[in-house]
Amino acid sequence: MCGGQSIGLPDELLRGVTRFGFEGIIVTGSGDDTMLWMAVQREWADDPKGTVKLVSYRPKAEE
Repeated sequence: MCGGQSIGLPDELLRGVTRFGFEGIIVTGSGDDTMLWMAVQREWADDPKGTVKLVSYRPKAEE
């Protein structure tokens, strides 16, 4: 997996960030198919009221 590596969020995602961060992280798949899923705790500035972002990251592809 990432081996303790720190991975930053893309600038286009950070534009709407508020004081709320990720609620939790789950890992699905394995090997080359490993995917990290992160749920944002509350709406960010660019989210419609009552909705939040679900962010994914695929370590193998670094995207």
